[in-house]
Amino acid sequence: MPVDLYCHIVAPFCRSVILLSEALGVELNYIEVNVLKKEHLKPEFLAINPQHCIPTLVDGDVVVWESNAILIYLAEKYGTEGKKYYPDDVVERSKVNRLLFFQLGTFHRALSTYYYPIIAGIGEGKPEDFRKVQDAVATMDRFLDGNKWLAGADLTVADFSLAISVAALEGAIKFDLTVYKNVNRWYQQCKQEFTKFEELTRDASERSQEMVAALRQYKLDEINSAREPCSSGINNNNDPPPPKPPCPDSA
Repeated sequence: MPVDLYCHIVAPFCRSVILLSEALGVELNYIEVNVLKKEHLKPEFLAINPQHCIPTLVDGDVVVWESNAILIYLAEKYGTEGKKYYPDDVVERSKVNRLLFFQLGTFHRALSTYYYPIIAGIGEGKPEDFRKVQDAVATMDRFLDGNKWLAGADLTVADFSLAISVAALEGAIKFDLTVYKNVNRWYQQCKQEFTKFEELTRDASERSQEMVAALRQYKLDEINSAREPCSSGINNNNDPPPPKPPCPDSA
């Protein structure tokens, strides 16, 4: 029976789940959720995931969200002896966990902080934020020194997680990975190892143009709405108040 995955191909975290599912042979039923159209706020999705984020995985009665948590779940439930991407040994597992925290708390945070103003059309990336991106990649380069994969000799969920982050880095800001020899070698290796990696990256790139345009319009509407005169909600003519933001002191 297929496992339901609520996702959008443009979202990098969704693609890491798809790649691991392919590696494990887990059949997925894709259910596209467009957050810019606020489909994640529909009652039927909120009933599944009150945090209303994607990706969200539904496997029978089990519901898992947060991409790295999904990766661990899939690896633990569907991993086999030849495809055990989350180690049983507690010490080895701690290395993988550390890398997953690094991916979300350091690498992705640095990339999104720098790139979001650019993609949203609301400003330029700051030089100091770009240096944090460089620092994150340099740190990852040191992790890979002497290692085939991020956690050592074996491929793990950490590689699936960070490979998509690096793909976003390369595609979004045309980051020169060749300066970081270990990361570049590892990334080329990931492209060869992961089934559908190139296909997913290409599809995401093609659809991202549509999403970027929608995001910029969304932010423009948000900015224009904030510039409208506020309304206290008080109306002496008993007419319905206009749909404007409330004054800070009228709550």
